[in-house]
Amino acid sequence: MLYERDWVLTFYARRSLATSDTPVVLRPAPGHPAGMGVGIANAGEINVPLDRRVALSMGDTSFGDGRAAGVTKTALYLNDATAKNARRYIFHHPGDGPLRGLTLPKPRKHELSNPESAAALVQDGLE
Repeated sequence: MLYERDWVLTFYARRSLATSDTPVVLRPAPGHPAGMGVGIANAGEINVPLDRRVALSMGDTSFGDGRAAGVTKTALYLNDATAKNARRYIFHHPGDGPLRGLTLPKPRKHELSNPESAAALVQDGLE
């Protein structure tokens, strides 16, 4: 599923990137049904900050693998998604300010917003 996607490395000369304890960001494809989960198989794009200046994007661009110069808009977009995807921790170089201007979420205590529902799903599957 990852091999068949187009891989693009984006290099940022002026902007910096943050990462988190869950750095793989799965973005829904256009027209993705509301309420349906997004996973590796049905993600429109997969983004991973590799270091403070390089990000990997995997998608179906029809352009093939490549390299791109990063711009402010994509750095802000990736940093925002990385922060929102974090479970508990967000990391960045102490000399950078990649989270400046972003509204940071509180740490998540549960993966699902209603853990009782998840417990019921597991119980139903056991019966």
